[in-house]
Amino acid sequence: MNALTENGGIQVAARAGYATRGVVYLIIAFFTFLAAIGNGGKTDTKGALQTLMEQSFGAILLGLVVFGLFGYAVWRFLQAIADADNHGTDAKGLVIRGALLVSAFTYLALSFYALSLLGLWSSSGSEGKSSMISVAVNAVGPTIVALALGLVFAGVAVAHFRKAWLKKFNDHIDAPDEYQPLIDSVSIIGLASRGLIFVVFAIILFTRLPKFGEGDVNVPDLKSALNYVQSLPMGWLLLALLAVGIALFALYSLVEARWRRVSV
Repeated sequence: MNALTENGGIQVAARAGYATRGVVYLIIAFFTFLAAIGNGGKTDTKGALQTLMEQSFGAILLGLVVFGLFGYAVWRFLQAIADADNHGTDAKGLVIRGALLVSAFTYLALSFYALSLLGLWSSSGSEGKSSMISVAVNAVGPTIVALALGLVFAGVAVAHFRKAWLKKFNDHIDAPDEYQPLIDSVSIIGLASRGLIFVVFAIILFTRLPKFGEGDVNVPDLKSALNYVQSLPMGWLLLALLAVGIALFALYSLVEARWRRVSV
C-alpha cells in the first residue's frame, strides 16, 4: 500500500507534528538571533507559543499548533510503544524507544500548555516537573539526581551527533535524489546544533552539583542554555551561530514533515 495512504490518520498527525515543531523552532531561532545582536530577548518552546498567541488571529494559530503538538505526541507514543521505526527490543532499541516515550510526554505537556494559553486547560506542568525532581532528590540525594540528569543529557547529545555524522536520518526519509545534498547539509548542521544544546544542559547540571546539595533542583531549560552560551567569551557570536543551527533544525523538522516515512 502507498505510504501516503496507509494509516491516513497517523500520517496527518505525524506530519502536522513535525511541521509544528519546525514552526516553533523557527520562532526560537528568530528570537535567539535577535538576542545575539542585542535587539531582543531569548525564548524557549513555551515562549514561542506565547508569541504565536500574541499575533493577529493568535487563537486560531495556537489552535492549529495544539493539533500539531498533540499529533506529534501520538506519533512519538507509537514510535515508542508500537515500535513504528523497528528499533527492536535489544538494549540499544529499548533506550531509543525510552527516549521517544519521554519526548511523547514532553510534547503532550506542551500541547496542554498551549491549551492553557487558550483558556481551555489549567496548566501546572512546571510545578509537576519540580515536584517529581524533588521526590527524586529526597529519595536518592541531589548530587545523584544532578549527575544522572547530566549523563542523560550527555547521552542525548551523543545520539544527535551520531545521527548527524552517520546520516542516520536518511534511514527514515524518502526524498527525491536532487534534494538530497541540501537535505544532508540542513539535517547534519541542525541535528548537531540541537546536540550542542543538550551538551550545554549537561554542563550546567555538572557545574550545579554543589548547588543541588543546597536545594537548587531546577532542571535547565532552553532559555537557560542560551543564556549560558551568551555568557561565554564571544558569546554573542556563538549565540548567533547557534541561532542559525536552530533554524536549520527547524528546516530539518519541515523536511521530516514532507518526506519522513510514517507507517505502523
